[in-house]
Amino acid sequence: MPYSAFNYVNPSELVSLIPSIATVTNETLAARFISDAEYMIDALAGPAPKFYPDITGEVDALMASGATGLTSDIFGSRKQNWWAVGGVYLRIVESATSGLVGQERLVVSSGPADDTIVLATGFDLAVPAGTVFTFDQRSAFPRLWDQDSFGSPKMPHLLKQAVAAQVEYGLYAGGESAGLGTAALVTDADGAVTQRSYGSGYSESRDPNRRQGIALYIAPRARAIMQAGHLINTAGYLR
Repeated sequence: MPYSAFNYVNPSELVSLIPSIATVTNETLAARFISDAEYMIDALAGPAPKFYPDITGEVDALMASGATGLTSDIFGSRKQNWWAVGGVYLRIVESATSGLVGQERLVVSSGPADDTIVLATGFDLAVPAGTVFTFDQRSAFPRLWDQDSFGSPKMPHLLKQAVAAQVEYGLYAGGESAGLGTAALVTDADGAVTQRSYGSGYSESRDPNRRQGIALYIAPRARAIMQAGHLINTAGYLR
């Protein structure tokens, strides 16, 4: 199953979250729309302390090419999926196999007591024991206070609905004309992309020094849901 950038919503969940969608036939494309929505929702949420600290560890045992299970003693004994809430990524920074350095993968699950995490996809090359990696949280959620009574990370209950509302808004606006599904034009509003043409005949151009485009617009319903769930951090902002 394809995963979005921050794994807030699975493509298959859109059917239950968006009444106008009866089925998802292209989960890869759906994951791209969800990723764009996640970036926008995170931007609306604003800065907040993240739940996971940045950590560095070493791979304990050889990881075969294509395998998704990675073992390291830094993950220890935690509750199921403790290390896999939100957009957390493992990035290889040092390895005897130089081709692995710089590669990164989204963490999608973790075991309760076996020092193992599971990645969205495996690496093209075998990962030798002793390979050094970093583990860091890229998403705004979970925040430091997004915890259950046992201190385990959890997502705010309205976050999925907010992301789904943003996805629906993007679909309503029109994916091609809005540039949705293209990170360079949507989620990276300050990027260097200056022009793009689409198969429909629509084309657009932009000044890379000027912020513009759909990245500046949030679905009214998504904003209302975020406000209702107290998911927007206004500290440090003039109102």
